[in-house]
Amino acid sequence: MKRFGFHPEQIYFKLRNPSKVRYLNTKSFGDFEAPAKSKVTNLHQLHANYQQRLEFERYMCPKGLKPTITSRFMKPR
Repeated sequence: MKRFGFHPEQIYFKLRNPSKVRYLNTKSFGDFEAPAKSKVTNLHQLHANYQQRLEFERYMCPKGLKPTITSRFMKPR
């Protein structure tokens, strides 16, 4: 599943969507994600694309996850 702006370790719920994402585990690269349907078959290129995406997300959201605080109680006027 495509997650914009958040590193996989920052997500509270570990969302998995095998219809859109392949979850790969290799000895040299470890765990990483790749698109389910892709013309690229080279493992090095798939891992490079994944690292580039993580780096892009890190710099787009440098302060990390900011959850919104919601409350059931009304605010005083």
